[in-house]
Amino acid sequence: MTAALPFEVTGQGRPATLLVHGFLDGGSIWSAVAASLKEAGIAAATVDLPGMGGTEAEPDTISLDSYAQGVASVVDAIGGELVLVGHSMGAQVVELVARLRPDAIKGLVLLTPVPLAGVGAPEEAIASLRSLGGQADLQRRQRIGFSHDLSGVALNAMVKLGLEVRPDVVARLVDVWNNGHEAGRSPSSFAGPVAVVRGGSDPFVTEEMASMISDRFEHGVIETVGDAGHWAHVEQPAEVARLVRNVVEELGLPGAKAAASAAAWRSALSKKTRGGLG
Repeated sequence: MTAALPFEVTGQGRPATLLVHGFLDGGSIWSAVAASLKEAGIAAATVDLPGMGGTEAEPDTISLDSYAQGVASVVDAIGGELVLVGHSMGAQVVELVARLRPDAIKGLVLLTPVPLAGVGAPEEAIASLRSLGGQADLQRRQRIGFSHDLSGVALNAMVKLGLEVRPDVVARLVDVWNNGHEAGRSPSSFAGPVAVVRGGSDPFVTEEMASMISDRFEHGVIETVGDAGHWAHVEQPAEVARLVRNVVEELGLPGAKAAASAAAWRSALSKKTRGGLG
């Protein structure tokens, strides 16, 4: 089955994970997390949402619903049971995908999430974000301000991703995540495990916001990644991968047990190697 969006899969194993990026990013931002999941025996698929990650899209075609439909087509192409991981705006998208494909989606990880209902910030508060398109210095300052301690290499890569997004698309994206979706204004019907993950230094997703999001789910829990800001998957990819793996293992699906055993074996081998085998 052909998906409506380009996607790449790293590793093998079931259940697979599908990682959805956020505002101004692209699928490549998950590379370190995907590598860690591969080491644990868990496949990780990444997508480029239209208008980002080097793809083209007209502003009037972009909405949370259109993104969710596109990601749902990737779910169909991958097949089987999946855990969805969404960062920031991507968290809004994956929650909608879970509504569209309830039989396939078994767990959610909402990483430094924007509430599905939106933020509802006034124009004066978001005007600077709407004008980020094509502005390298402004994007650099914005990334630094919402992070804990990004490396120079990571920061440059993230700014490069952001500059690939057309200014008119940037403005549209801000309006889309800020306005949100009406489905977020009521409790979620999703009954699987949900981990709401925030960065300890994230000024955007506060403890109060994380709690508000988690409370919408029957089985929502809050996790905090230390020494990380809004892009916790860039600053602390191994820890984010561990939290994703926890959700996979919690499901108790056939492949999840194998992944847990593989992760435990690699951990034990690593310790023995450091201490000297035999």
